[in-house]
Amino acid sequence: MKKDTTSITLKNKKIMINYLKIIVNIKWSYFIWKAEVEIMNYRVLIFQDEDGFFIAECPSLPGCISQGKTRKEVKENIRDAIYGYLESLKKHNEPIPPSIEEEIIEVTV
Repeated sequence: MKKDTTSITLKNKKIMINYLKIIVNIKWSYFIWKAEVEIMNYRVLIFQDEDGFFIAECPSLPGCISQGKTRKEVKENIRDAIYGYLESLKKHNEPIPPSIEEEIIEVTV
């Protein structure tokens, strides 16, 4: 009986050590990831085609276009497309187009 208890205790310690290694690695990765994050803003044009789908295009990133059944879906899809586009530019050491800063002004006529 004592032998079984010892082996269980050893297994639990091994599991706990592996668990702690995973937690430390995740926290370290999170720290590195947070240090490298930069928020970029890009203008996106959204319109609805004749079939009812929403199309989104990012003029600053030639060819970066996406679509979706709803405005919400197309926004999510174009965000993923922009992310992939920028990652590809980074991977190929291409320049990243600058982020924009703009405001929308509402005017009543």
